[in-house]
Amino acid sequence: MKSIKTILMVVAVMGLFSTSYACKRHKKNKKNKVEQTVTNNAKATLNKGWKLMEMRDGANSIKDFSRDVTLQLNTRENGLNGRGPCNSYFGSFTSDYVSTFKATNVGSTKMYCEESMKNEDLFFAHLDQTTAFKIINGKLNLYKGDQILMVFE
Repeated sequence: MKSIKTILMVVAVMGLFSTSYACKRHKKNKKNKVEQTVTNNAKATLNKGWKLMEMRDGANSIKDFSRDVTLQLNTRENGLNGRGPCNSYFGSFTSDYVSTFKATNVGSTKMYCEESMKNEDLFFAHLDQTTAFKIINGKLNLYKGDQILMVFE
């Protein structure tokens, strides 16, 4: 009789542990699905062409460019390209599609544009320094740490 009680007790404890494990696994799977949905939404939002609206130079804000400055992101291939203040450019990027963003292997044409070289140099320096992104009110904000560098629309 004692051995039957012991066996029943062991089976009951095992049942509790397996139920607890299944609940934890379910919560983890649910969390992964939510994270995947957020990532997919960010990929879809980022995967388009953006127009530079503002670039920061210290405390100064630059909003007037000699031509449209663009950033085209391809989240399927993690590629980027666009037009800077003077030259066209191309490259790749890495991102967790939640907050991190890093442009890599960026190259460009090598024209010289007298009126826009200062902005050109600043644009590529900012692109190289970017570590994070946020999408706020439909605008793509690129950051170095918590310092905003550029705003695209």
